[in-house]
Amino acid sequence: VSTQSTGSKRRTAEAHLLYATWCDETSYFDSPVIQQLFQKVKEIDSSWEEAHFRVANYYYKWSKALPSGVKQTFIPHVIKHYGESLKFGSNNIFQSMPRMLTTWFELEGTEAKEISASQANNKVTIIQTVNHHITDLIKSLPAYQWLTALSQLLSRICHPSQEVSERLAEIISMLLYYYPQQTFWHFFSMTTNSNEIRRSWSKEIIKKTQAKLKAKPIEGRNERWLKSFYTDFKKLCDGMFEISKKDCGNSFKFSINRDFRHFKKMLEDPKFNRIILPLQNNTTVTLPVGSGPHTRHQAFTHEMCTIQTVKDEVLVLNSLQRPKKITIVGSNGRSYGLLCKPKDDLRKDSRFMEFSMMVNRLLKKDVTAREKQLHIRTYAVVPLTETSGVVEWVDNTKVMRSILADLYQEYGKGMTRAETKAVFSKLQDIKRRPQTKQRIQDFVDLFTRKVLPRYPPILSEWYRRTFPDPSSWYTARQNYTQTTAVVSMVGYVVGLGDRHSENIMFDHTTGEIIHVDFDCLFEKGETFEWPELVPFRLTTNIVDGFGVTGVEGTFRLSYKRFKSHFSRIIPFQIYLSVHMICLCNVRLS
Repeated sequence: VSTQSTGSKRRTAEAHLLYATWCDETSYFDSPVIQQLFQKVKEIDSSWEEAHFRVANYYYKWSKALPSGVKQTFIPHVIKHYGESLKFGSNNIFQSMPRMLTTWFELEGTEAKEISASQANNKVTIIQTVNHHITDLIKSLPAYQWLTALSQLLSRICHPSQEVSERLAEIISMLLYYYPQQTFWHFFSMTTNSNEIRRSWSKEIIKKTQAKLKAKPIEGRNERWLKSFYTDFKKLCDGMFEISKKDCGNSFKFSINRDFRHFKKMLEDPKFNRIILPLQNNTTVTLPVGSGPHTRHQAFTHEMCTIQTVKDEVLVLNSLQRPKKITIVGSNGRSYGLLCKPKDDLRKDSRFMEFSMMVNRLLKKDVTAREKQLHIRTYAVVPLTETSGVVEWVDNTKVMRSILADLYQEYGKGMTRAETKAVFSKLQDIKRRPQTKQRIQDFVDLFTRKVLPRYPPILSEWYRRTFPDPSSWYTARQNYTQTTAVVSMVGYVVGLGDRHSENIMFDHTTGEIIHVDFDCLFEKGETFEWPELVPFRLTTNIVDGFGVTGVEGTFRLSYKRFKSHFSRIIPFQIYLSVHMICLCNVRLS
């Protein structure tokens, strides 16, 4: 093999990989033999990303299947080969990086009672080996690869192991050094966290970054610049927080010039640092195409749009927490909406958006899914504190409730306030009865006989009016059906609930559906007074928008295409679950 050309080695390695994968899936040989087969692939072509990735996957699978004392022997191989795969490319980074980090974080979480004394001694050696691998990767992997897992890194900074926390601080400091604009939007919430340990780590990370900039300034940035930038960034976030919590009474508008003139004056000050807008395209890493280390790859090739000023008018949304929509004018002269939300923990929303972007990347790799443009509409969500944050405003959208209410009013449908009050009174009467089958049937009868006839399915009419041209109407309906199918399946995977008509929006330029507010995850809806038992919403109006075929046309075809990737999406769901636990656990937050 050593005398073969690079292309010949790759083809030989591909053949051996195919054989090793077949033996693994069919259990044709015992585990030691299959290990040797995968190792053989790596030996044939040691610079092939896919070879290291598959070897790591094999060890990862066994590390999850075996008892705690035995599986820890596989962990150094998992870390090593996922790291090697990242050194030689980024094609599998959204599987390699999260799995590598999760395995590293969980290593020291093994309970002592689960392993023997000899295994405990061996564990110390394993931990040292793994930490050595991570240290090597910090030095060798380009910073943009770590940036793809920034939220995961930040969530585990208070790890029980001091050595793990120190290495995490080193990675985050490196990201602040190379990508301060993008990193600060996620890092800032650490500086305002209620947990003292997390705040102290944020100070330590800033000190590390200052030391690096003092020793080696980069692109005109030095330690003084970092101090100035952090001060201005804090002023910006504090200003948006003050705007979000303003009490406006019954008003739905207020003036920046009148109530927050100092905020506008600060943004327009020439000495104020130019800070990028927290938009999805400003903070999402662009990965290199093709195999290879790509150590000099530019992760953000386009010009970053920065904040120049803010427009005078602020809109107050009519929801429970009364969030405020401000309009920022960017350095390119365009206007961008940002929703400042008070009294709302946006960390779940932010993680769900990351999960949705992972699903989108997975679907793009499938030829049919890519041709059908199966995807979920995503947008930037940035928590600034534990109870506030900003959300990228999605233009050209309308809330489902508003769409249906206008149509029902026009056609003289719906119920009057008196009729609604009478139905609710009847509902309360039934609710007070003993728990019997008849009680449930009475609920069903009340809904199907009194409510549904007054609210016939009418969503398809909105599509006919909004898209009067036959071609645009058909495209919009397809977009709606496909995005509904994907978000329904993803919602089912992560146990998404609370899908009422104010949490669903429609894009009136493309017809796509967009969901908001993801606080109700992991079957939380089952704990409500009236448990949400349906896997996802398929109300009469939702189905009416699909057209004459209903759920048996594009919706079912899109569902089947998504289902073919189900086994590959579940690991992302597990990653999301673990991530949420780390965010919500008092000991780690």
